[in-house]
Amino acid sequence: MRHLYNLRQIMPFSNIGLPGGIPLSLGDIFLALILAYIIRTIIRLVGWIFFPANMQSRMLSSDEYRHLVVQRCFELFPIKDFQFKGETYQRGMKIRVITNTDVHFEGTFLGLNNENLICVLTDENLAADATDNIKQILLLGQGENFD
Repeated sequence: MRHLYNLRQIMPFSNIGLPGGIPLSLGDIFLALILAYIIRTIIRLVGWIFFPANMQSRMLSSDEYRHLVVQRCFELFPIKDFQFKGETYQRGMKIRVITNTDVHFEGTFLGLNNENLICVLTDENLAADATDNIKQILLLGQGENFD
């Protein structure tokens, strides 16, 4: 038995057309989608160029981001006090770490974890190193109080 289907039942968009009765093809619809995307992209680009403050306000400020990073480090490195070669270092102290490979980094001591990794917040990034790889730690000052 043969079934006959109305074209409008199979393709409900087949009767889309312009007001003058000119039908639109799928190619026309696809071209309109591409043009709409290009126009939207241009408008967003102009918004970024002429209104950068609005776009940046959606992002975290550097102080907020730094606070989130420090809080996350406290979770990953929960031990506040660290003893190394007879000296005790506490969270918030400014230190300079010299590794066995003579890599130097300085910043704020954030903590120690159970795997004997220390975390130091430098000016530009976070540094974590195993205590076995550390040759020397120099105390530079008291630094920040995180408690």
